[in-house]
Amino acid sequence: MAALAATPPKTVSGGTPVRLKAISSRFQRMVDEGQLAGAVLLLAHHNQVVLHNAVGFQNIETKTPMGAASIFQIMSQTVSNLDVRAVFTTMVNAAIDREVQ
Repeated sequence: MAALAATPPKTVSGGTPVRLKAISSRFQRMVDEGQLAGAVLLLAHHNQVVLHNAVGFQNIETKTPMGAASIFQIMSQTVSNLDVRAVFTTMVNAAIDREVQ
C-alpha cells in the first residue's frame, strides 16, 4: 500500500476547508459536552490526507491529551466494520451539514 501524502484542504474536490474545519469543530464540541473523551481524525481523499488532527484526551483522569499518533486498543468487533462506517459517515455528514448552514 502506498503512503498517503498530505494535501492542503483547498485542493480537495468535494471537501472544502469550511466542511473540513466543521468536522474538527463537531468532534471538539462532543468532547466539550462530555459525549466523547477524545478522537483522532484522519480523512483521506484519493490517497491524499486532507485532515489529520486530535481532540480531547487519551485519559480523562490524568488529562493526558490525545495525540495524532495515539494508539487505540479495540476490545470488540461485534458489528461489521461496513455497518459502522455507513452509520458513522451518515452521522458525520449530517453534523457537518448542520455546522456549515
